[in-house]
Amino acid sequence: MASEFRISDGIVFVTFSGILSSDALRDAFQRMAEIEAESDPVSNRLVDISATEGVNLNFNSMMGLADMRMKAPLKNATKTAVVTGNLVQHGFARMFHTLNKNPNITIQIFSSESEGLAWLRAEP
Repeated sequence: MASEFRISDGIVFVTFSGILSSDALRDAFQRMAEIEAESDPVSNRLVDISATEGVNLNFNSMMGLADMRMKAPLKNATKTAVVTGNLVQHGFARMFHTLNKNPNITIQIFSSESEGLAWLRAEP
């Protein structure tokens, strides 16, 4: 699986392709932690998993990944829009959303990038 990061208009865009796996997500979370450490304030992000071709995850790996994000020392509250393209992707995004216990991360799931961006750009 590959992940691509770019920052535009104050939003971190993360796009995944290939097979969505715990190792690849862990690597992406570590990259996100580096970006967050360099940013002040920490930017909102749009995570697009709609181009992934499959999922190689289970509950235990999702719990471990959620635990990583729970411990993330964020400087401010952030929003994460997750874009999914099918029911399997949506299900795993929903599982991560449910397991997220970091009070500084609000997650919503969308079926298009434009919907996700509209939510990210909306005033609190």
